[in-house]
Amino acid sequence: MSTPYRIVATSAGQHWDIEVAAARAGRVEFSVLACHTEADLIAAGQEADAILAGNEPFTRRVIEGFSHRVRVISRPAVGYDQLDVAAATARGIVVTHVPDYCTDEVSDHAFALLLALHRRVSWLNAAIKAGRWGQATVYGGDRPAAFHAGEVPGPLLPLCGQTLGIIGFGRIGQRLAEKARGFGLRLLATDPFVAPAVGEPLGVTLTDLDTLLHEADFVSIHCLLNAGTQGLIGAPQLALMKPTAQLVNTARGPIVDLIALAAALQKGQLAAAALDVTEPEPLPTDHPLMTLPNVLLTPHSAYFSDRSRAEVRRRGVENALAVLRGATPNHAANPEVLAQAGAAGVAAGDQ
Repeated sequence: MSTPYRIVATSAGQHWDIEVAAARAGRVEFSVLACHTEADLIAAGQEADAILAGNEPFTRRVIEGFSHRVRVISRPAVGYDQLDVAAATARGIVVTHVPDYCTDEVSDHAFALLLALHRRVSWLNAAIKAGRWGQATVYGGDRPAAFHAGEVPGPLLPLCGQTLGIIGFGRIGQRLAEKARGFGLRLLATDPFVAPAVGEPLGVTLTDLDTLLHEADFVSIHCLLNAGTQGLIGAPQLALMKPTAQLVNTARGPIVDLIALAAALQKGQLAAAALDVTEPEPLPTDHPLMTLPNVLLTPHSAYFSDRSRAEVRRRGVENALAVLRGATPNHAANPEVLAQAGAAGVAAGDQ
């Protein structure tokens, strides 16, 4: 196919039917160069007009090594923390992403984890399958707990009337609030970029992080990973939480200090945690969180549905095409590059 543009995907994936179809519809060439090193990534940027980025680290060295032919790095995902956006901006490269593709999936998964923790679903299921119907469990070696409490210390109370704190009140955080409101939860949120008035229609009170952690019975994390949120929840923050509180993270692993989290859980400073994301991924088998009975883990799957996966893959290609043709993509992490090129109206990405 004769085409003026070439999109290069850098992941080692094996199934590219959706991307190929989107590229064919846009009449551009699409190819895959599985990249495992910085040298591989630099090589991918020599003959490409657009990069379809996977989870590889696009460092300043990589981006500065690209040919000036590269005009856009398209990230088919919500987050783009592995991309040096400042370096791309300096080179005049647009960074696009898809922050609005899995809002329902992630908020569904977060609330599913909250309910599973609260109602002790995984532990009770394991106990029944192990033939322990009615057998009392022991948490921490010296603190007896009723069978129906599973492996989570503290009283099992009705969900209605308890407090959910939401860290990050963008699309996903707001959608979670809509769903949680129907369960009678009191709702708090914290987000330095959201005005208090945004929470009013949802019955959500915007507050500071320390207040949220101190008052919440459940905390669910929905902020982007960046320099300001890496390690946001560490030992000092965990110490503010109730010993009966439960933590859910479906955002990014490095937002939570997992060593501090494991220590808090082991010491009874926190009742339980459910994590869809960790750092690293996957966790090593000897990580303390892998053996704690009051931890629920899922494999970075909150984003997934058949619909969402197809959508983000298609839109990753479409965002690249838009930039190559001088149009405005739906979302860019550095809209100032588009503005310099004369494009307008791009929506800066959020979550």
